[in-house]
Amino acid sequence: MIPYQNPYQYLLDSSALFDLKRDYPISIFPSLWDSFNNLCQNKIIVAPREVLREIKKGNDELVEWAHNFDEIFLE
Repeated sequence: MIPYQNPYQYLLDSSALFDLKRDYPISIFPSLWDSFNNLCQNKIIVAPREVLREIKKGNDELVEWAHNFDEIFLE
């Protein structure tokens, strides 16, 4: 038996997401975010739950994005 069918390939910290949002806003780079979202949906990219807590301190489009991708934030 293979322990992981789809092992995580990337673990993000909060600064990576904050930089991505700042340098490549969702509204201006939708195709980039579509590709990024696909990687998240396939759990190729994940992040610790603490990253979600840091994101939720804000009140911008990244908070909404994180709400839609809650499953990538692992304990």
